[in-house]
Amino acid sequence: SHITGVFYYDGLIRWKLLSFKFGGKKELYKFFGDTLSEKVAVTFSDVDFDTVTFVPSSSDSLKERGFDQCKLISERVAEKLFVKHEVLLIKSKETPKQHKLSAEERITNIKGSLSLRKGADIKGKTILICDDIKTTGATLKECSDILIASGAKDVYCAAVAVTGNLVSCPALDKEEKNI
Repeated sequence: SHITGVFYYDGLIRWKLLSFKFGGKKELYKFFGDTLSEKVAVTFSDVDFDTVTFVPSSSDSLKERGFDQCKLISERVAEKLFVKHEVLLIKSKETPKQHKLSAEERITNIKGSLSLRKGADIKGKTILICDDIKTTGATLKECSDILIASGAKDVYCAAVAVTGNLVSCPALDKEEKNI
């Protein structure tokens, strides 16, 4: 997997992302989607994506928020890049919220909680996964692993913001682009 991010998760961007996710500022998906699509277009300029997807939210988060923030961002990215958008992954098991866990707990927490959507055809495809915040990379790694194991040719990851808290995820870390 290859990964890129637009902003560091602090200051104004942290506040804007929190307002988006928890403060009802749904319209911010346009700003986040536009900036992420520009970053992807520059960083992965030589990549021909077959589809764009996203890290799925839990049903609890969807009920709480009323929308899936990563889905909104990824739909905007797909639109801007002129690439098909698909729901490829589903949250198949409810887990404690990742942001409340330590780096090590995040890796074990996410394992087995996601799965490929029934009927998803990804064999031989190059896929872009969009996320709002990359903290340790555990969730993006799990998503990438599922897609690759299910026959995807290649998987790229893009997050609106990244934190400095990195866990050793060699598949992601070795390819991490400069932010």
